[in-house]
Amino acid sequence: MAIGYLQIQVRTAQGAVPLEGALVWVLDGEGNALYHLVTDESGDTQRISLETRGRSFSQNPNYLGKPYEDYGVRVELEGFEPANVAQIPIYEGETATLPVMLLPLKEGAKSRAVEKMDVGGPAVSFPLGGDQEGGSTALFQERVLPPERYCREKSGAQPRILRQVVIPDPITVHLGVPNSPAANVRVPFLDYVKNTASSEIYPTWPEAALKANIYAIMTFALNRVYTEWYRSRGYDFDITNNTAYDQAYVYGGPVYDSISRAVDEIYGEYVKRRGQDAPYFTSFCNGTTVTCGGLSQWGTVALADRGYSPEQILRYYYPDDIELARTNIVTNSLSSYPGTALGVGSIGLDVQTIQVYLGRIRRNFPAIPAITDPIGTFGESTRAAVQKFQSTFDLTPDGIVGKATWYKLSGIYAAVTRLGDLDSEGNRLGIGTVPPNVILRQGSRG
Repeated sequence: MAIGYLQIQVRTAQGAVPLEGALVWVLDGEGNALYHLVTDESGDTQRISLETRGRSFSQNPNYLGKPYEDYGVRVELEGFEPANVAQIPIYEGETATLPVMLLPLKEGAKSRAVEKMDVGGPAVSFPLGGDQEGGSTALFQERVLPPERYCREKSGAQPRILRQVVIPDPITVHLGVPNSPAANVRVPFLDYVKNTASSEIYPTWPEAALKANIYAIMTFALNRVYTEWYRSRGYDFDITNNTAYDQAYVYGGPVYDSISRAVDEIYGEYVKRRGQDAPYFTSFCNGTTVTCGGLSQWGTVALADRGYSPEQILRYYYPDDIELARTNIVTNSLSSYPGTALGVGSIGLDVQTIQVYLGRIRRNFPAIPAITDPIGTFGESTRAAVQKFQSTFDLTPDGIVGKATWYKLSGIYAAVTRLGDLDSEGNRLGIGTVPPNVILRQGSRG
């Protein structure tokens, strides 16, 4: 048997607070415990090895079986509701990082029955009209503009276009079809892209194929935001996770290291036509059980094997005049990326900014070492703090603040400082602290 890897990150408060001492069991397909782990001060377990199937199976479009082994994870911590995640795909040579967000128990409440969350296989594996065994229940179809009945169901809706291409950070994802009562979740855009790519395609594909698909995924989401496709129709979200309308997103699903690295390298870039600013509508389908006029996901593998670059793959499926552009404009961002990477020897206000970010984030993630360099000077202690931050949040730990690290720093800083407003800037969110479900007034207790 081949070997793959799994690491679990246990946190609360939308990832802003790590949970040390959480008990984690890794289970096989029959529910037998294979590992019993405990999270460290950053809320992380050690990386463990698991048996799986050879990566060649997930690179063959004609293979009809399940090209991976799946496992389950159960997490418990006193004062929190337990979590149970099943059908986590493990691929040969790939590390799956599984984020587990625990919800605090309400005061006096006892632990309730655990609701199992199934991950399942990526959308590219869905056969037409149904789902792969152990996979998502969503149907796989070509990503197209929603039918006219959805375009007109909100009376008076008119298409709108933003003045510029922006990264929606966070992006609001509706966990269902557009007109369903499903929940909305607000997700950092970087995390959204990594999760969506991990939920759409196999992480074992060649790098050029991964990047071509990530460009399509990222551009598709930016197009939805740029055109205000859903918000102009009265909806309170930017995109759905239903593949009949948009692209797969599994809330709480794993992210694979090859996909994470590829996203970090091209984050903020998108596909457009020459002479236009708008993100191109990068429709796509799996190219086997469903064919379309857009990108074929399986076709990108064949082209990558023939030596095509990501840009060449995109031009193979989309118009010849498409090109790659970049946007550094971020909505709801505390500070925009300066445009060049920062490392040892850098000086100035941008360095001071990341030192401030890291100093505040360290209060929630104490494994990050203190910075002793002069303010505004990127020295060895700043590099060490950056490296620990990067390893904690699944970025390449090179000690250099490129755009992926900058945006992650900004997002985590925003999360922990918003928590501070609610918690008097304490070092830790109080265990069991949850929004009340009743009105509080003078005389209320508890």
